Amino acid sequence: MPDIIAAIDEALGCHECGGPLDGSVDQDFCSERCHRAWHGRRVGITPEPSLGEIVHDIRTQLGAEDVEVPAERREEIGRALDAARRHLPEDVLSTLRSIMEAALRVDTAIDDYEQRQQHSRR
Repeated sequence: MPDIIAAIDEALGCHECGGPLDGSVDQDFCSERCHRAWHGRRVGITPEPSLGEIVHDIRTQLGAEDVEVPAERREEIGRALDAARRHLPEDVLSTLRSIMEAALRVDTAIDDYEQRQQHSRR
């Protein structure tokens, strides 16, 4: 019986969007976003996407899921956060850190995408 249920789940895909479950750590949903949306609808709320989900979506749309952020850019962010740490409360600093890291990942993905576009035109 469990094999039949697994085969049905595989054929149906994600319970929220119907997308493939390949690479998902969840047997029913393709992503954390779909998982939260499905549960949210059941209790009557619409969850807001996290910064990480937004960044992931942008990187996926650009085809840059595996782009690494250069070390020098990480150092720039580190210096800015060190300066902010001296002047901001911890909760504000934590939010700022998340925003800066997300922006850095998106910026790197866009740079990579633009470079690939330039190379493909040659």
